[in-house]
Amino acid sequence: MKNKICLICHTAINMNKEFCKFEHYKKENVINSKAYYHVECFRKRLSGSAIQEKLAKQGFDLIKLAKEKMGIEDKQEVVMA
Repeated sequence: MKNKICLICHTAINMNKEFCKFEHYKKENVINSKAYYHVECFRKRLSGSAIQEKLAKQGFDLIKLAKEKMGIEDKQEVVMA
């Protein structure tokens, strides 16, 4: 059996462990393509990378600081999960 390769990290997937299979359908019952991913790679891709999360936090902090300097009260708090 040919090894399945994760399309995010490009390493082999152990089919005896948890993995994700993505099927792209052209129309009902006609599969256009199939892709395989490690669960952790897929989870990270969906939630955003650490760099994106860091940049988002810095952006929110910068906006908050700018509002404070201009005397604008920020009533809505943004929570990064």
